[in-house]
Amino acid sequence: MQKLIYGLFLFIVVGCTTKRVMEDNNARFKDINEEYAKVVTVDSIPEEKTIPKTPKRIKKSDLSKKSKPEVEIKASSTAATQPTVEGDKKHEPAIEGAEGFILRRPIVDPYGVGEKVVLGVNYFNVEAGDLSLNVEPYKVVNGKKAYNFSLDIKSTKMFSLFYAVDNSAETFVDFENMIPITYSSESKETARRKEARAYFDWTKNEATYWEKTIKKDGKEDKKKLVWDIEAYTQNIISALFYLRAFPLTPGKKFAFRVADNGKNYLFHAEVLRREKLSTKIGELNTVVVRPTFELEDQFKPTGENLFWLTDDDRKFIVRIESKIKIGTLVGKVKSIERGLREN
Repeated sequence: MQKLIYGLFLFIVVGCTTKRVMEDNNARFKDINEEYAKVVTVDSIPEEKTIPKTPKRIKKSDLSKKSKPEVEIKASSTAATQPTVEGDKKHEPAIEGAEGFILRRPIVDPYGVGEKVVLGVNYFNVEAGDLSLNVEPYKVVNGKKAYNFSLDIKSTKMFSLFYAVDNSAETFVDFENMIPITYSSESKETARRKEARAYFDWTKNEATYWEKTIKKDGKEDKKKLVWDIEAYTQNIISALFYLRAFPLTPGKKFAFRVADNGKNYLFHAEVLRREKLSTKIGELNTVVVRPTFELEDQFKPTGENLFWLTDDDRKFIVRIESKIKIGTLVGKVKSIERGLREN
């Protein structure tokens, strides 16, 4: 589950390729995409008047100030009158704690449509590429309003001499219940191209995962996994955004469930301290969070890994450090576009 720790960088250490080669292989992924399309429908919804076409970029003059909430979002009347679990009047599951939530909704929604946080990713002190964490316009997925969270990473020209990267991942998350409906990713490498799709069926508490790899020699590897998941489980991309839904005060500890590639994990987070962080966009007030993971009641060693998030109600991820077997990955914020939260 180390992948979740440095999930922000999971597309970094890959081989060299060209976009044209990748596009030429698109038709070969038709089979897994057709299976996925049988259980997932995605539609656009009209743009809401409160969401601007041009997201607002954060100003340096505002960085040293502790921001106040722009908009407080209370749970909708639907969420208030129709709890996720019949008879339940509190946030579930109990392992997450109820602080900061009304049922499954965060009292203050940290996500803004049009939001984009760009991190410069360094590997062995060399800037390897840019990673962006994005909040795209809402979608209607299987009839439900959903957040559209995505991340993209592209290598620098210099690093591309060794490893060229142009990869992406996306997840749709049920707006009311804050649980993922889908996950998809594309990984483009020298020796292979891999696409993955996942669907979380909450009527059965079951996840289905499709994966297909096309190797350089033209051979294909394909797998499909179906396994049981616990209620309110996140995936490896939604987990990075769901972390921001919790109040982050020093000393606080919380946990939530994560499922990936046929396995179920428990993500533990401990808020270590507040820290003033110097960045390319100015000085930021941050909180430092240390994650650990548990699989089948056993904590998994992951080395020293830390997240820095802004100490405000947006909780942007602005720095990440991950010590892994092949070195240390460091992501440092380069820019923030705040987007706008709905009223």
